[in-house]
Amino acid sequence: MQYSILIIDDEPEIRRFLSKVFQKQNHLSFEAETGEAGIKLAQARLPSLITLDVNLPQMSGIEVCQALKRDPKTCSIPILIITGNDKEGQEVISLELGADDYLVKPLEIPMLLAHVHALLRRGPYLGTSPKVVEKDDLRLDLEKKLVEFSGNEFSNLTPKEFDLLYTLVSNDSKPIKREILYQKIWGTAPVSRSVLRTVDVHIQRIRSKLNMDRKMGILAVSGRGYMWSAAPKPS
Repeated sequence: MQYSILIIDDEPEIRRFLSKVFQKQNHLSFEAETGEAGIKLAQARLPSLITLDVNLPQMSGIEVCQALKRDPKTCSIPILIITGNDKEGQEVISLELGADDYLVKPLEIPMLLAHVHALLRRGPYLGTSPKVVEKDDLRLDLEKKLVEFSGNEFSNLTPKEFDLLYTLVSNDSKPIKREILYQKIWGTAPVSRSVLRTVDVHIQRIRSKLNMDRKMGILAVSGRGYMWSAAPKPS
């Protein structure tokens, strides 16, 4: 399948490199060298994926990511952060502020493509799967990517967050280890304990977006990962 990918990076050689890699995979690519230009292109062309450099002039990559995730038109587009400055805590900050994945330069093509294809993967809720999943006080519209929870409707989950929620809901109230969740949702095995923090960050974002506290919906089970549990009915 052919996808469109927006490359936001101020380094011409990086843009050329990424464009060439994506074109060899039969994907369409287009480029922006500033954050402002990238936001306008994303809004106009609605790409399947955005690769975003952190260290952009004037408007930083983090600011661009926040702007895109705030906009209802672009909030569901997966964003792959690419940075040459791997500061401690930068990955967690990027994910907490809306990024869907994170890579550090120099880029190795097999690893880059593994992350890109994992983000582009449509997930188990498409194709022959049911169009609507209902569990307790939750309703997932798998075509429109809408979530109804506790009587409220939400359309602000990213593809990764939606996949993660669907996976937990579909596991029949049984805990799933973070390692399994990471491999299932991101398409690669976690290489370190710190990488597993990605799962925690996405769980926190789902809870925040759905106004869900830690005693309802998604529960952390000590030593066993996360699970979906029946939300208490309002009195």
